[in-house]
Amino acid sequence: MNVCTCPEPEMLHDYLRGTLAAADDTAIDEHLETCASCQAAIDALDARDNAVFGCLRDAPVEPALVDDSPLRKLVARAVALGNSTAVANEHAGYELDAMPAVLGNYTLLKLIGAGGMGHVYKAEHRRMKRMVALKVLAPQLLRSSSARARFLREVEAASKLSSPYIVTAFDAGESAGRDYLVMEYVTGQTLADRVRASGPLSLDLALECIIQTARGLQHAHDAGIVHRDVKPSNILLESPVDRQAVHVKILDLGLARLRQGSEALELTGTDAPMGTTHFMAPEQAANPRAVDGRADVYGLGCTLFYFLTGRPPYDGDNAMQVLLAHRDQPVPSLCAARADVPQTLDALFQRLVAKRPEDRPPSMRDVIAELIIVSHLPDKQLLPSPRRHKPHGRPRLRGVRCQRAVCRIPRHAAGQRQHR
Repeated sequence: MNVCTCPEPEMLHDYLRGTLAAADDTAIDEHLETCASCQAAIDALDARDNAVFGCLRDAPVEPALVDDSPLRKLVARAVALGNSTAVANEHAGYELDAMPAVLGNYTLLKLIGAGGMGHVYKAEHRRMKRMVALKVLAPQLLRSSSARARFLREVEAASKLSSPYIVTAFDAGESAGRDYLVMEYVTGQTLADRVRASGPLSLDLALECIIQTARGLQHAHDAGIVHRDVKPSNILLESPVDRQAVHVKILDLGLARLRQGSEALELTGTDAPMGTTHFMAPEQAANPRAVDGRADVYGLGCTLFYFLTGRPPYDGDNAMQVLLAHRDQPVPSLCAARADVPQTLDALFQRLVAKRPEDRPPSMRDVIAELIIVSHLPDKQLLPSPRRHKPHGRPRLRGVRCQRAVCRIPRHAAGQRQHR
């Protein structure tokens, strides 16, 4: 297969199903690392298949099907293809045949997530009786040595992180020929699901979620890890014990890039080496291997826009149109999209999603400092300009310049308020 030309949709579908010859499978694997258009097509095929099987799982059984054994078997087989697990599915009374019921010390209970790269199960430690989330490599990638190497690098990256704002990795191992990663099981919903179900977030909730997400990303960046797929569906809003508590956790390091010394190691899986087009920085679409933490700054800005408006900042009829919009279209205004957004926040958003990385805040620490300033403003109004006359002794922020609603704060003063 010639990797310089894009494969036909039928071949991409066969790739997702794992039915291609080994040579073609490897060729597509390599092609996807440099082709954003084909990657978007893979994502769309995977989402479509998951939606179809989800409808089959959740649909009630019609009375007319009760006595139609052949049709019932056909439906059961279709659902089985969509799940690939030996765990009894909670929506249907059959057993799926591709996964063992036990991996190492963990009993698999149900499938809770699936994509082109991996499947995630709710599981229980057999001795400790602790509920966990267990991730395994997708069945169609078991024979791919490069996919397995990337999965093991994801395990390595997860082991380097310990933050209250990132899902914690507990364990990793191999059983029945399958590598697995064990993570904490968090009850809640992704913020993408929350916005779809309830509409845009309040201004205060959006800012709190964005600040916590930025703190998690800062921790990853400090460990040499760039996430590269920051988006609402990778941010989990934990179900609070206290109704007043807000706590988010970042999911999925499957697209992350880990730097060790001068060498950058790809953690990307074959399903998504590029990221998600609606939240992807322009430079990431051009060269995903060359991005740094400022690509996550861009994704965070797009995520903020989604939280406040219920839609991504750019759209199009296909993935390529979206990618070009990120590169070429003017940055939209948060103030124009929503009346209660202050100019200070809109100005910061404009910088988060600047087309050129050098025009964005240089680090996640800088982003956090500016977000804290905006979130602490009374009624989210503009900060007074330092050049205006102030009564003697009135405190103000030293080292902060506010002009045309743009707030900047030096690194050494991040998050600190001082009196003159």
